[in-house]
Amino acid sequence: MSARTASKAGSDGWFITALLAPAAITIFLVVLVPLGYALRDSLYRINISMLYQGEKFLGLGNYVQALKDPDFYNSLVVTTVITVLGVAVELVLGLMLALLLNRPLESVHFRGKRVFRTLVILPVILPPVVVGLMWRFIFQYSGVINFLLISMGLHSVDWTTQYTGVITIITTVVWQNVPFSFLLILAGLQSVPPDLIESSMVDGASGRQRLFHIYLPLIKPIIFLILTIRTMDAFRTFDEAFILTGGGPGRSTETVSLFIYRNSFSFFDVGYGSALSILLLLLLMVITVFYMRLIYAGRGAK
Repeated sequence: MSARTASKAGSDGWFITALLAPAAITIFLVVLVPLGYALRDSLYRINISMLYQGEKFLGLGNYVQALKDPDFYNSLVVTTVITVLGVAVELVLGLMLALLLNRPLESVHFRGKRVFRTLVILPVILPPVVVGLMWRFIFQYSGVINFLLISMGLHSVDWTTQYTGVITIITTVVWQNVPFSFLLILAGLQSVPPDLIESSMVDGASGRQRLFHIYLPLIKPIIFLILTIRTMDAFRTFDEAFILTGGGPGRSTETVSLFIYRNSFSFFDVGYGSALSILLLLLLMVITVFYMRLIYAGRGAK
């Protein structure tokens, strides 16, 4: 390597480092530093309402307490139900909408495609707090849904009970996040080679055959990506549960994030809340690894 080449490589390295430095510093300050504080606090008994008592080192005591806490397991069950049902419905509805708007070779032309596409993606740009407040107005006892039920001669329903509260939260989460699945799946469908679709139509393949033998196999990585991102996001559901039901009645709709919030900011047990946060992080890492293994296994099968 000549001196000029070495000098150019060195200058390029410094230039790349200068470009990446702001992002690296931001990640360090916003992610790594808070994570380090959370790890440290999770090893202590810290109650911010009684700071005069000081901090007491517990080691893994907070983690042992969490693993023995029935309320923590209850919040895990509630969160799992919301995540599994919500993500499944989002994926199916997103696929249906994407198939509806991705029909360049079909005989039927959807005239309002652009307007409909714009309206569909609107929910995903709204803050979760705004979505929760809007759906609370819709689901309240004197809200829009009960008004429609009464106008049809039916009885009004309390949408915040032990059994309907989870349905209310799932409906709100699905409504806001279907556009995310729709946009990614639509992008995947539009990347399918048109010649392949034309050949299948010439061969007499039905729409169902094209879906299961062409579209879905080709967009499988995108589907796994949606499952990974939405599962991690749904497992952190907080705003909707906090605004719509407050976790009640009792703890029937209390998600893990809401359980962590209550312990940290209602009971002021920061150490225990930090331990719960670390456990949630570890659980999400396990889920992510599981999805990644599925993706690589699918690629290896090919």
